Amino acid sequence: MKYSILFSFLFLWFNYTAAQTVINRSYDLSGGPDNAFNLIADTNGFYINAGRLCEGTSDFCSVLFRANTDGDSLWQVVYDYEPEIAIFDYAHDKVNNYLYACGAYFGFGTDRIPFIMKLRENGDTVWLKTYTATYWDTAQDIKLTPDGDLVIGIQGGSFNQFANWTVLKADTSGTLLWQTTIDDDVDYTYGGQLATLENGDIMLTYYYDLDGFDRAYAVSKLDAQGNTQWIKNYDIGTNRFGTLISTHPDGGVVTCWSKDTFSLEYQVSGSNFFVRRLDDEGESVWKYIQFHDSRRETYGMTVANNGDIVLCGLTRSSELGGEYYSWLARISPDGELLWERFYSYPATTFSANPFKDVTETPDGGLAMCGLIRDTIPGQPQALNDNVWLVKVGADGCLTPNCQDSIIYLTHTREAGNALTQAKEVFFRAFPNPASGPLQVQFYNPVRYRSAHLRVFNMQGQQLWQAPLQKGTQELEIPAGQWASGLYLLQYEADGRVLQVEKVVRE
Repeated sequence: MKYSILFSFLFLWFNYTAAQTVINRSYDLSGGPDNAFNLIADTNGFYINAGRLCEGTSDFCSVLFRANTDGDSLWQVVYDYEPEIAIFDYAHDKVNNYLYACGAYFGFGTDRIPFIMKLRENGDTVWLKTYTATYWDTAQDIKLTPDGDLVIGIQGGSFNQFANWTVLKADTSGTLLWQTTIDDDVDYTYGGQLATLENGDIMLTYYYDLDGFDRAYAVSKLDAQGNTQWIKNYDIGTNRFGTLISTHPDGGVVTCWSKDTFSLEYQVSGSNFFVRRLDDEGESVWKYIQFHDSRRETYGMTVANNGDIVLCGLTRSSELGGEYYSWLARISPDGELLWERFYSYPATTFSANPFKDVTETPDGGLAMCGLIRDTIPGQPQALNDNVWLVKVGADGCLTPNCQDSIIYLTHTREAGNALTQAKEVFFRAFPNPASGPLQVQFYNPVRYRSAHLRVFNMQGQQLWQAPLQKGTQELEIPAGQWASGLYLLQYEADGRVLQVEKVVRE
């Protein structure tokens, strides 16, 4: 009887979280270090661009990983070419059911050679074509155009001489249609991303070195035939992260980059993020600047169907105790910060790593990918990097309408099985087992209008309850009065059960 009650509680909890279509999972692709760089979401799940060490070698192997909408692993394809390749980006042609990838071939002496791959939706290669030209190195961004062709951004240059940014257009057979190298009179230009407009024009963002440690970012516009229309320069600062750009459903583009603002007129230390909404001619519609004395590293950006801008990356802030957190932020179409969420694990075996990419899912949620460093039960020293997939609601929450800016996650990886159960945690109870009073500590102060903590025995009888006032962060439960055995500690707020934990009275 007691086990059926326990399972009923856990069943209700897990089905509650599952009903939100949230995911928090890691995947050990090879038993060695793994990472995820970007992802695509569709109605059937996720394509994840991942990488790992090739079996038995120290070479890098690109991996296309497929998971369904629940995060279950479906398949993976390893592209272990010789010489090795690195895939930097994918584009998905959902109309004709193909994927296109771009990246770099390594191993040709000291050179890298850009390539494009055409793939079926199961990851099988249709063709792979390289593009050799003097100083071309890496194809790092690929987009589909409205007329069904491809545009590719290529980083090139010569060490200690110059670096430049070239755009290619190719058809779906890989035939080169035109090429344009951005002529900006700057010695070192580092490519960012491309955005294709409805009329076939192309806008791209990149940054370049100035004197000292400063860098500036710029946006260029090409027409559909590859002719440069204009080049415009924007913000200046010390930057360690690439520039981001995406088309906006109301026209124009959104751009973003992170930079150090301490030496500028803002006089705020740390890497802060700058977001600009630009019209088709590169004029600023609005500009959002993060002014926190903190570190916000932006790695990925997407524009939602409603025009909101979502950023992801890593943060470290004195407001958060100086700890690192995976980070997500959402900005309105008018440039207003709607919310920021910070994701961490209340356990020392895990370290926060940046979300590398974010995308909106067909149900309106948000999916992020990256790497997570964890351990296998019983092997606390066996740290291993694995692919990480997280899906949250449109509000960044694992539980609907969450009140907290810091989201604490549990993460359990069984030996031989990397799948995890999505669960947000709000409190910890200690000591457990307990021989006397039980201490409860909330990771965020309680912010709900109506919240309670309740204790049930395994027969489902409530033994103790306490209403929680806003701001409550800790309290004591008189567990010493209970008989020895197993109990359930339940946290509920605004009529919803948020967390259930098993506690043992010795």
